[in-house]
Amino acid sequence: MIGKYNDAIIWADKALTRNSKHVNLLYSKADSLKMLGNYNDAIMWADKALMIDQKHVNSLFTKGDSLRMLRQYHEALKLLEQALNFDPNNVFSLYTKGACLQQLSNYSEAIVYYNKAILINPNFQLSKYQKTECEKQLNKKWWWQK
Repeated sequence: MIGKYNDAIIWADKALTRNSKHVNLLYSKADSLKMLGNYNDAIMWADKALMIDQKHVNSLFTKGDSLRMLRQYHEALKLLEQALNFDPNNVFSLYTKGACLQQLSNYSEAIVYYNKAILINPNFQLSKYQKTECEKQLNKKWWWQK
């Protein structure tokens, strides 16, 4: 069902009528909503999954990424840090933490997280690109710095 997020939501809803506490179904619905840009709804469904399993890394990531998309970077960082405490090699949480730090102009720290993501997955092109963008910002000379 790759890319068919509306279909995934329909199937998750059907399955949740049989088991409303299935954490992976709740997460699946949250992630599908996030992919459709429904970030507030995604957060609500991720919260439902986290009420059942507060260590569910995918739900922590989905909630954190949704908060990032809503420009709530500090709140997102808290969730992503929780996810990384449970799974320090979660490449998506590493990347997203880097993205939040980058948005907050913490370029050096963002590079640290992009590098961690690249070490785990050397083909993660988005991390490589964003790392380069951070390096450009760090090397940027302003008119008064000639």
